Amino acid sequence: MDEIVSEWQPHLRGYTVEWVDENGYILSRGCDLLSAVSLARDSWSPMPFTEFPAGNLYRLGSRFRYTQRLLRLLFYNVLRLSHSRYLLTFGKDVATLQHGRLQRVGGLGRRARFLRGGIAIDGAGGAYFGEYLSNDRRGPITIYYLPPHGTAVVAVYKFGSGAVRHVHGVYRDPFDGSFWCTTGDIKSECAIWRSTDGFATVEVVGRGDETWRAVSLVFTETAVLYGMDAEYCQNYLFRLDKRSGVREQLGAVDGPVYYSTTLGGDALFGVTAEGCPSQAINAASLWRVGGSGECMKLVSIRKDWLPKQFMPGTLHFSLGPGSLGHETYVYCHGLSRRDGHVLKVSCDSSTPSTLGARR
Repeated sequence: MDEIVSEWQPHLRGYTVEWVDENGYILSRGCDLLSAVSLARDSWSPMPFTEFPAGNLYRLGSRFRYTQRLLRLLFYNVLRLSHSRYLLTFGKDVATLQHGRLQRVGGLGRRARFLRGGIAIDGAGGAYFGEYLSNDRRGPITIYYLPPHGTAVVAVYKFGSGAVRHVHGVYRDPFDGSFWCTTGDIKSECAIWRSTDGFATVEVVGRGDETWRAVSLVFTETAVLYGMDAEYCQNYLFRLDKRSGVREQLGAVDGPVYYSTTLGGDALFGVTAEGCPSQAINAASLWRVGGSGECMKLVSIRKDWLPKQFMPGTLHFSLGPGSLGHETYVYCHGLSRRDGHVLKVSCDSSTPSTLGARR
């Protein structure tokens, strides 16, 4: 396995690295977004980018860490849809930014959260995303599509009453253009779905128990990698062959996985400190899966003293094509002595990804 280097970035404390591409970096702090051409300590000089149109109370609450965490007053997604157009989700609010003009997205049936990285961008600059809310009564759950240059979403698919609790994420397979969806949370609600026609129809890839309960997905040319988000049983990392549908269990991990990304030829998975029955030690950890499927834990940090109502201990990866290269930035929520800290994880290898290879 190539060498992975992780280094804390004290000068970035309190900033979340939201988006990375060839143009530079977009960061958030409270309701504010900032841009930077470099994140190096000696050349770090952020510039104002935009301010999310939250109300005065939300804006005030986002400045204080405890209220920010309790009310989830933070950016979940900052996504570049095209050259001058962005999609922003802040708490349960959604807006577009184009040519410096912010506009709230219309057409949403109700306020919902859209988990980090769980919004799929198509080749035209449109975006698919599904409702994430408590849905205790198990009513219908909708997947929406925001057209290119549009300011209102349209409903493209609806899970019927009792089918799922909520959508964890919608993802685009960059190798064949299909869309995948992860849902939870109990028994048959735990499922991975696939659509090849923009959610006019969907097919079940797998469902039925917590081994199919996933939040995020990592794609390779031949496979899909994911980590279980299980509350009640041992969590594992899996490799799912796209052609045969055969699953390969890669290794056990120490808790539920929320978010993931790629780094060079490897995949990174973030275990969440959720304090659920499946977790012997309430700690977040960062796992690496190498090109041959080998698993290695890189970092482990215990949950801080606040209850999970103030957020579980999560690792938020930077989004954007830059995060698919040879560095990614990880923002820590709710972790002991590391809340609000940023970890840079990088590798020097330019080896093409072989994550789809069998062991």
